[in-house]
Amino acid sequence: METRPIIKLKWTRFDYAIEWLGWLALAIFWVYVWANYASLPKTIPTHFNWKGEVDGYGRRETILLLPLIATAVFFGLTLLNRYPHLFNYSRPITAENAVGSYAAATRLIRLIKTSMVFIFGFITYQVICNSFAVSL
Repeated sequence: METRPIIKLKWTRFDYAIEWLGWLALAIFWVYVWANYASLPKTIPTHFNWKGEVDGYGRRETILLLPLIATAVFFGLTLLNRYPHLFNYSRPITAENAVGSYAAATRLIRLIKTSMVFIFGFITYQVICNSFAVSL
């Protein structure tokens, strides 16, 4: 097994911006869910077909699954991002290319985890909006 250099990366402004955007989005996600939870009907839509029509229902508590999963994945990727030398790379990592490869990989993980929070947040927004529409 190859030994890869273990390097402490310097973050750029972009890295800080994406990281904080992810944390902010996660916090807003939770606030939005808790702010709307009490007013949700006892049964909410939980699945939509490819046409966007509701084809599955569940208890209102299921709305908490999306922010819980998003939080778990976000924290997991945050922890993983501390160890870029453990990632799988398409080329051998040497002392010469480690900084660039690690920086690109960790930036990609930051973008993925922040995007994931936005996607889960959008899905939750749609579920909550459809819950109110269905209950009318």
